[in-house]
Amino acid sequence: VHAATTVKEALELFSKHSYDMVISDIGLPDGTGHELLAKMLAIRPQQKAIALSGYGMPQDLQQSKTAGFMRHLIKPVTLAALQEAIEKTVFWVMGEFKWGVPSVLSIHIRDAYL
Repeated sequence: VHAATTVKEALELFSKHSYDMVISDIGLPDGTGHELLAKMLAIRPQQKAIALSGYGMPQDLQQSKTAGFMRHLIKPVTLAALQEAIEKTVFWVMGEFKWGVPSVLSIHIRDAYL
């Protein structure tokens, strides 16, 4: 697991490493998780990502889906909810679970209450 606190840091890590999953806050100090994911998807179009945010209105969820996030979790998030989202996003391959330890890039996730 690698952690970044800004879009810039996340893109630097993303350019050096391959990740099974990106988990990003939507509100970042130097941009948004939506903007960040757009840049990541331009580099790796198949990148899997989960949004973790305090924003939870229907339009927020739709905006995350449109941006390319596979899931949008609303803070506070339990560890069980995060684990389930990761399992359903990373390990579900061609109709079955493929277990392993995913490599994850976590970006500016605060107040998640895991």
